[in-house]
Amino acid sequence: MSKDSEELPLQKLVEHPFAQRVDLLLKLLLRSALIAAGIVAIGTYIFFCPPILTAFHGDFLLFPFPAGPGFEFDTVNGVKRDDVYFKNGAGDTLNGWFFQNPDAEAPIVLFSHGNGGNISHRMHLIKALMDAGASVFIYDYRQYGKSTGVKNLPGVIDDAESAFNYLVKTRKIAPEKIVLYGESIGGGPTCHMMAHHKVKGVILDSTFTSLMRVARKKVPYFNVYPDFLPPNPSFDNRTAIMAQHPPLLIIHGEKDEVIPSSEAQDNFRAASEPKQLLLLPDSSHNDKGKNFITYVAGLKKFLHS
Repeated sequence: MSKDSEELPLQKLVEHPFAQRVDLLLKLLLRSALIAAGIVAIGTYIFFCPPILTAFHGDFLLFPFPAGPGFEFDTVNGVKRDDVYFKNGAGDTLNGWFFQNPDAEAPIVLFSHGNGGNISHRMHLIKALMDAGASVFIYDYRQYGKSTGVKNLPGVIDDAESAFNYLVKTRKIAPEKIVLYGESIGGGPTCHMMAHHKVKGVILDSTFTSLMRVARKKVPYFNVYPDFLPPNPSFDNRTAIMAQHPPLLIIHGEKDEVIPSSEAQDNFRAASEPKQLLLLPDSSHNDKGKNFITYVAGLKKFLHS
């Protein structure tokens, strides 16, 4: 078939024998299909590109629960909570609970929780920290529990900073008395605060090395993206703890079904000193029940070391 025949417009096909018309039509269809596939591939690559995916669709990682029956329980270890409200950078009103240890010299734990539920789902962790001799301030991100606003991933950092500022500016607590506690995705804002404030210590519980690294482990497709296209925010905990930091405790359940315990081990290997690692052999992502005593003992040793 001549080149001229291939370049004839579709309306001229009727002037050619049937076989030639079929051949030309198939080539046109194939060319159209290849173009369409290329457009779909490029569109998919752009849509799932980590900085775009997290900037515009990052809220899919957040699963807030409204306030429920758990908010009726206001006493832990005989200590009544102080129900507080404060503003974040966006003007939303955030809700938090402050449990004051009777010991005025007790460290203050600023607790940034995971991506699901709300503060009422962490009552057992609050009790563990109080059993270990700490005061606890736990807060809800925007749209969680009684906090107002609309969830978004970058906002988690702003909410954490606002909680820190509440402790320092409103309660007049010295940063050097504050221990940052990051559970799961809460490890991201915790490491961010650690890099910007001089605090007493840091606890990372069931968290990851970075959003990009854990995404590649969970969904191999993300390996097609280079390192210079990180999520926004990147929550690069591994890089943060490689730098100079206060005493660090890394906790992880070895049966974690959400974030593999290898993430904790990678963080521990990468972290600079001082550091401690507490692996809980029978604990999953949200259940420390079988290792609860070991967990509390590890907290107590770290907080009073």
